[in-house]
Formats: sequence, C-alpha cells, structure tokens
Amino acid sequence: MQFIGGEPTLHPQFEALVNHALACGLNVQVYSNLYRVRQQHWWLFERPKVSLATSYYSDRAQEHERVTGRQGSHAATRANIVQAVQRRIPLQVGIVKVFEGQRTVAARQELVAQGVRTVNVDRVRSVGRGEIHVPAGRICAAAARTGGPRS
Repeated sequence: MQFIGGEPTLHPQFEALVNHALACGLNVQVYSNLYRVRQQHWWLFERPKVSLATSYYSDRAQEHERVTGRQGSHAATRANIVQAVQRRIPLQVGIVKVFEGQRTVAARQELVAQGVRTVNVDRVRSVGRGEIHVPAGRICAAAARTGGPRS
C-alpha cells in the first residue's frame, strides 16, 4: 500500500492507517517530501515492511527550492534522506527534471554517494492533469503550503 499526498504524514490518522495496513500483512511505502519528520514517524518508518519514497530536484539548494517554492527545503530534505539511509530504512528517491539546466545528474551522483540505492530520474510530462501546463514549481509550492496540490 502506498501512502501519498499532499504530505501523508500530516493526516491525523496517518500512524493508525499505516499500522492497520501492516496488521493486514501489507507492505507499506510512504511517499513524503521529507521536509519535516517527527520522531515517532522515524520509529514507524523503521518497522519491517515499511519503505520511504521522496523527490529530490538538485544537488544545489537554489535549484531544489526553485521547484519546491520553499526556502530551506533542500537542506531539510537532504538531511532526512541521510537520516533514512543511516537508519537503514528502504528508500527510493525520484529526481524529476522540471527545467533546462537542472542538475539532475549531479543530484543522482550525490544521492548514490550518500548510500541511496534506488534513484530514478524522470521528467515532467504533459499527460493527464499535466496537460494543463501548470509550472511544476507552482504545484510543488502549493503542496508545501497546503499539504498537497488541489484539483
């Protein structure tokens, strides 16, 4: 079962939902921006059958924050990626190319050097709601402010 958002960790019943899924014998993947991680969530993420997934946009703070629209998001996300690796929590990181010149190759190299085993690089596509051509930075900024993009 995958928990996605907005930011799923902000849901008031997040821990109960994850525990219920685990009790049902399901594997759980939490897709979080890893901007803020509560201590009790680290304990939850360390449980067997739980994994994390996140997005990372560049090895440079300015580029990452251009996409997220949130100052300090690069440092926070990067620190929590390091924390997940140190805690041996299975982690998948997606790097989405949003604009020309974005340092996706360097970001991937940085993540691999930090010990992230699964790093996928992709690009924004005009498919489904992406057909609207809303700049990804606006979507990510809205998600950061509200806990998720609104339709």
